[in-house]
Amino acid sequence: MKFSQFLKSFLEENSPIGDLARDLVLTKSKATTYHGIKNTLLKHNACDGAFDALERAYDLFKKENNNY
Repeated sequence: MKFSQFLKSFLEENSPIGDLARDLVLTKSKATTYHGIKNTLLKHNACDGAFDALERAYDLFKKENNNY
């Protein structure tokens, strides 16, 4: 599973990670990796909370995919 697909599983969740997922959909981001999504956030001058949510989401992704 790609990281972007993992994030999309949070679209309906009322949380910072859900907010991040919805923001990525709104920006029509084509990024699928952690680094691509981070670059998208940088490009759009995202707030610190978005970067924090990205880090938390990536930690969860790695744990669920045994990449930790």
